[in-house]
Amino acid sequence: MNEDVEAYDRQTYSFSDLQIIVSILKGQELGLDVGAFSAKVCTHLGIEKGEININFVSVDTMISVNRSYLGHDYLTDVITFNLGSEFLPNADVYISLDQAQSNADMYQQSLLDEVKLLVIHAFLHLLGHEDQSDQGRLRMRKREQDVLGALGE
Repeated sequence: MNEDVEAYDRQTYSFSDLQIIVSILKGQELGLDVGAFSAKVCTHLGIEKGEININFVSVDTMISVNRSYLGHDYLTDVITFNLGSEFLPNADVYISLDQAQSNADMYQQSLLDEVKLLVIHAFLHLLGHEDQSDQGRLRMRKREQDVLGALGE
């Protein structure tokens, strides 16, 4: 991975027994307080304890993570690893802002809205939701929209 040569801005958010650490590649702008938004999502989904690292990474890093840990040799938008359980997550989330921007362009929405969807998507994976089958993808998309609606987003 190239993470040791890439520079990140890190912020830590602590909410009772839940810690969210957000790392954004220097020079990237989101227009979103990811920690505060993540806390809202966690509260809605019932994630109350654990540690979640959300990493906004370069294309090279995302491809490297996907290749090294999942055996996929391509760029993706979000990857979620949960080393804990759905009841006590110890998670690493990787999000490619470049791929998020491509998604936003394709679906004619803002980067901000796409990043929100990817954060929700990652947290749903923490709770065991899958999107490998057509039916799983449909359920995941519906759940993402349900969460956005419940949060008033």
